[in-house]
Parts: sequence; structure tokens; C-alpha cells
Amino acid sequence: MTDPLPLQTERLLEHAGWVRSLARRLTRDASAAEDLAQETLAAAIEHPPGRERPLRRWLAAVARNFARQRRRGEARRVAREAAAARGEALPSTEELVDRLTAQRNVADAVTGLEEPYRTTILLRFYEGLPPRVIAGRQGVPVETVKTRIQRGLARLRHRLDRAYGGDRRAWLLALVPLWKPSLLAAPTAVGTAIVNAKGKAAVAASLVLAPIAVWVALPDREEPSVPAAASLPEAPIVAPEKPGAPSEAPSAEPARRTELSATAPATPPSLPSPVEEAPAAAVAEVLRGRVLDEIGRPLAGVRVEIPGAGEARPSATSAADGRFEMAAPDRQGRIHAVDPLFTTVLAGVYGGLARTEPVVVVAPRVSLEGRVVDGDGHPVSGARAGIELPAAFRSRFHEVLDASAEVQWRSETGADGLFSLPETPGVEGGKIEVAREGFVPHEEAVPSSDAFLTIVLERPTGDRHVRGRVVGPDGRSVEGARVALGMNTTRSDERGEFVFPLDDPGSFNARLELVPTTLVAVKAGVLPARFEAPLAANGSPIWPARVTLRLGGTPQSISGRVVDPRGEPLEGMQVWLVDPTLFGALERGPAQVESLLAGEEGARWHSVETNARGSFRIDGLLPREYRVRAMDPATLLRTEEGPFAAGTEDVLLRMPSDGLYDRVAGRVLSRSGKAVAGADIFPMCDAFRTEIRDGIASTSHASVEGTTTDAEGRFELKRVPKSLVYLRIQGEEMIPLEYGRGGVLPEDRIERLEITVDLRCHFKVELADPSSADELSVLDEAGNELILNIFVGTGRRENERAPISQGLSDTIAVSDAGRTLVLYLQGQEVSRSPLDLAPGTMREVRR
Repeated sequence: MTDPLPLQTERLLEHAGWVRSLARRLTRDASAAEDLAQETLAAAIEHPPGRERPLRRWLAAVARNFARQRRRGEARRVAREAAAARGEALPSTEELVDRLTAQRNVADAVTGLEEPYRTTILLRFYEGLPPRVIAGRQGVPVETVKTRIQRGLARLRHRLDRAYGGDRRAWLLALVPLWKPSLLAAPTAVGTAIVNAKGKAAVAASLVLAPIAVWVALPDREEPSVPAAASLPEAPIVAPEKPGAPSEAPSAEPARRTELSATAPATPPSLPSPVEEAPAAAVAEVLRGRVLDEIGRPLAGVRVEIPGAGEARPSATSAADGRFEMAAPDRQGRIHAVDPLFTTVLAGVYGGLARTEPVVVVAPRVSLEGRVVDGDGHPVSGARAGIELPAAFRSRFHEVLDASAEVQWRSETGADGLFSLPETPGVEGGKIEVAREGFVPHEEAVPSSDAFLTIVLERPTGDRHVRGRVVGPDGRSVEGARVALGMNTTRSDERGEFVFPLDDPGSFNARLELVPTTLVAVKAGVLPARFEAPLAANGSPIWPARVTLRLGGTPQSISGRVVDPRGEPLEGMQVWLVDPTLFGALERGPAQVESLLAGEEGARWHSVETNARGSFRIDGLLPREYRVRAMDPATLLRTEEGPFAAGTEDVLLRMPSDGLYDRVAGRVLSRSGKAVAGADIFPMCDAFRTEIRDGIASTSHASVEGTTTDAEGRFELKRVPKSLVYLRIQGEEMIPLEYGRGGVLPEDRIERLEITVDLRCHFKVELADPSSADELSVLDEAGNELILNIFVGTGRRENERAPISQGLSDTIAVSDAGRTLVLYLQGQEVSRSPLDLAPGTMREVRR
């Protein structure tokens, strides 16, 4: 007799107990949980997933979808059930009688089994216990339990097959409706009469035993050994840490910290990058915040938690207005939603710069899986899949989101081309983007429910491309080499080949208006290859049909020592190249050739640390000269020497003898002359800059611990460098300021500084006619454009103009010096109007 159901069903029943446990977690009602479990298992029986998909993950996704739809409301639930119903006539009275009779027969067959088979079968399939646990309960060997299960199933098959003349499908399919609560919710009069007259107990028993019946339908096979249902992990409900995401649990001991993180090219050099964290500050004992959904509505009943806060993780559940309170740890961190139906879109940030109310934004959780293949259907490994929110996502909200930071969703395909994004946010306008070197990037809208996607990446076609191959010194193809065409970068594939489109409007070259003439290939451990395109009479490059880039040679190094003014070695000093060779732009910003050659994959620049003898060695150098810089991370005191030819081994860097102020002190005041209390103030420097076309593309900062202003706005700092350092002042009520940047601190009043800061005002523009403007700016009394700030947790984005999308702007922070709102359309000014702002308030400006 052949198996009437896919083999996947056998695996399905191994997880039945786990599905019931998950259903209890997804609902707050026992009967609803049972309905949810039955719906999930019914879906798996009637529409089983492909064999390539992990079954438990698929079941969890189905259960979440059903639970989410229930939670969305009765109307949507009814619509879902209507859509899921078979497009056929209702069963006749005779069919209903046949089904109920078959169900009773199955129940009778199970309850009629002789012992010990009956108890063993019930423990295995209804309770979901594995053979080893059953063996412990019954005091028999595990093999005995497996034998009883096999023989009990055989007896059931024999009895039922005999009762139905060998037609196993007849009694099996009679049980399928029992997995659908909607078919039991409103039984027909005939069905009700049968249940009442012929025994509710038999039908109830068949509901319980339906999983057993499906298992009985399977051919004889060895009983698999699976973990006990009680010991199986619950469905994943905590958003995992995303690879490559900023750290969400900085050290709780910031006694001495140095930040060396670069900003992205789009981030102006005057500010830390959005992933840079400010020195930790004390937080209140009670942390208060809000939970909103993806369109700005408050959500009740959502549990939030601080990951990485130890075993006793602070947590809370949102109230009817979305608000929550929890105990606050004494460190900076992020708050995530921990809910099986939702995923975190914006994490709430507390501590440090982000001391405004943290807002956690969530969206329905969509589990995406898929396979990436090429045009011939072969799997593509190393393809990067990620989720991108709509560009104007923050404009949907009327709340201040200064203390809300974006979450990342990333995955990479393996050799089988599979990827998994189980925490995808179901946000309207969201996109899944898939990219792999050598292929045209792919993007499509995020599905509204869990899905398995097949994504086809195509090879680029046409003449407007630069193609080539990277080979090693021996002429063999080199896989995984970094290749740069101007600022655009890619990797060589398994054949060593690469390709660049020349007309990509979204590329770094296009945004920077660069017309590249050079190709560079880099691989750690060998010298890079370089190709200069010949130029036409008009100065444009002439690219051959194919370019071969041959790597070769061994990178060199520079070594030496760092000492104090007396010549004593200094341990723990940071040393790096002042003038490395620009490679191109990677995901996190500009990268340097020397960093990549030294094996710092993805790093923008590379530093080393001196040992106990004060010695250092910088590897990965080209055959050229370099300037070398050393810095004491405890004070930011620096020294610089050079140039030195690569290969030099006796470089000596001596720290200056009189480079520190013993004391720097003063007051922080607002523009009106009032003291600003509670502002963080600390020394900071621009440790490294990347320049393109004589302009700064990114800046990497270093900072040390500072202090906080008192009630009178006073502060005091010790051992501050006399040059190359400025004072960073930041706080909840103010626009961050970098005092002394671009110059030097005033030595004549270094202990009685008066620093004026701008207070932070928030506003949001909403247009009656969305087509009337697409951009805005704010002017001060003198008509100067002020910097507009979008705070993103521990960092910010800034510009002189901000976009307006579909008539809405983001919530913008600007100086209290703002007086006039200017609207633009396609770059042309269309209106000016007074702007009434007040520090600490949120203004909604309707025009």
C-alpha cells in the first residue's frame, strides 16, 4: 500500500507537541491556542512545505501568520477563513455522517488497543513524549518502547484498513476537517444531532487522536528518536543580534574609552557616525518609553526587553497607550520588542546622548526564506540579502524619535543559495534587496506574509560595462579579490571575473560626479594590481573589452618605537598611517588599500598598538613613503613623523613634553545666558580623515571620558591636549557642539571658558497639498541656513535641507535660533513663513 500523504507528514507529527506549545505562547486563551495549533497542522497537512525548507521554522511562520491575522481583528479573520475555504459545495448530510463515523472508528480503534500499546501510543503522539522519556516512565528499555510503538501502529493500521476494505484514504481524509476549527464552530443540525445522540466523547477523542491517525497512515518505519516536547526550545521570539550591526551592549566600564569609528560619506565630518556611541552617562532608576506600530499607533500588550543585560534582563509590557516602565541598567543600550507577532523596526536607545523618551517601533513579523539562483537555475553563494525600509519611513511618525535607532536585517546565501530573514518587518514600501558581485542587483517588495522566494540574479549585458579578471602572480584566477573602479567596488567571483556598470545612477561614482579612469584589485598578502585606462581626445577613458589585473609581490612594512620625552617606551599607544592609499567605498564607507592588504576586511583604516617595549609594526604597505602618527588613547595626545619609506625598521615617535593643559574649566550657557545643566562634555579629536577631490569624505574620531555640567553649567577637565583636540558638548536639550574644532582652545582663558550652545527644538511639516514642496530649510534672524538634525539614537544625520515626502517631513531638530521656514520645489524656493519654535517642545507645522 502506498503512502497517500507526502513523507513530510511523518516529520510534521514529530513537532505536533511543539506546535501546541508555540500556540499557547502566541495566544492568551487555551481554546484559542488549541484552535491555532489545529489550524497550523491542518495547513501543513493540506499544503505541506517543500522538502528543502526547515519544517519547524515553516510551522512557526504559519502559526505566527494565523495568530497575527487573529490579532488583526474579527473581520480579517472571517475574510481569511473565507479565502482559505475550498471553492466547492458544502458537504452533504451523508458525507458528514460518513466523516463522523470514520472519526469515531479511529477513536475506538485507538482506545481499543490492548496494553501496553494503548498507553505507549498516547504518550508518544498525544503527549509528544520521546521514547527515552516514555521508557523512564514505564521502567522499560528505550528499544522496548520503540517496539511497542511500531507494533501498536501496525495493529491500528490493520484494524482500520480491514474496516474500510483496504481503503486507507477513506478513513484518513475523514479526519482532515478536525484540524479546522472553522468547520467545527458551526456544525449542521444533522452533525449536531449525531454528536449529541451518538456520543460527544468519541468525537472529542478523535480530535485528540487525529495526529495519531495520520501517523498510522504512514508505512512501517523505525520510530525516530526526537527530544521531548517539554525540552524542545520554544519558537524564536527574541530578535537575534544581526551580523554586522552596531554593538548594543557597550562595556559597563567606560573609565577610559577611545572611539575610532568612521562616518559614512553622506555624514558630514563634524559629527560622529550614527553607530558611534557617546561616553556612557548615568540614567534614571526607572526607564520609561513607548511602543508604536509601523504607522505610529500605540500598541498594548507588547513585551519589551533590554538584550545583553545579564540573566535578569529588564523587561516590561506596554499598556493601552503603548507606554511602559522598567528598571534601567547603569549603562547605555537598546530596547527591543520581544513578541512572537512583531519584530523591532526602531530600537529604543537609552543612556549617553539619547536621554529623551525611547520609542520602540514594531511591525508585523514576516519570515522570509528563499533561494538565489542564476539565469541557468544554479544556486548563487555569497549573495547578500537585506531589508531596506522606505526612505521616508520616519516621516510617518509625529513623535520625537531622537532615541530610536534603526535595526538591520541581513543574510548571506550559502553554497545551496539559501538565505533566511526570519525577523523581516512587514512595513508597507519595504524592499528586499539581493546583490552579488558579477550580477545585476535585484530588489522587490517585501511580501505581506511569510514566504519562500526564488530570486534570479542575471549577469549584466550590454556594452556600457567594464569587465575583467583578477589573476595571481602565477596567472591563476583569484576569487574574492576586492576590485575598485573609482569609488565603486566589487569582488571577483569564483572564476576571478568582475564587472562594473558604467551608467548606474545610484553608484558612488555617480553621486560624487566622478568619471573613473583607474581599476585596482586588492587581495591580502600580495601587492595590488592597477590599470590606467587610456584617454580619448575629450579626456574620457577608453576601456578595453576585458582587463586582466595581475596581483604580485609582497607588501612591505614600517616598524619602530614610541617613547616619552625622556626616551622611555610607551605601551598601548595607537599608531597608524596618516596618508594611506584610498581604495574605494565599501558598505561602511571609504576603505584604504593598506588596511585591506593587512587583512582588515572592510576596515576603512588600520591602526596598531605598541607593546611593552613601545614597539610597533604596520604591515600591508606599498613601495612608497608614508607619514606615521601615534596617539595616547588615555589623553588623545599625539605626535607625527615622516615621511618614511616602506621597509623602514627604526622609526622613532616621541611624545611632546609640554602638550597637555593640566586643567580646562568653564561654563556651558544657552543663547539666552542661562546655565545648561546635565550636558556631557569631553575631549575629542579627528584621528583620521579620508579626502576625495580635496574634500573630506569621512572622518574617524577618538574621544576620552569627560564630565557633566553641574546646576550652574560648570565643568572641569584634566590633562587635555593643547592642540588637535576640541570639546564635544552634548545633551538631551541641546544641539551637539564641537567647541574649538578647526582651531585651538583659547589658552588665555582655558580655565574660565564660556561656551554658548543652541537648544534643541523639534518640528514636523505637513502640507495640505503634498505636491507643493519637496524640501525645506530653516533660517536664523540673519537669513543664514541652519543645520537640520535627524537624531538616530546615539548619532545623527545633518544637512542644511531636509526632504518632504508625500507632504510629510521627518521630525526634525533645529537650533532655537530658527525663525523662518523655507519650502522648495525641485530646488526652487516656493514660500517663506515664520517658524514658532520652543526648546523641549514638538511643533507640527501645517502649510
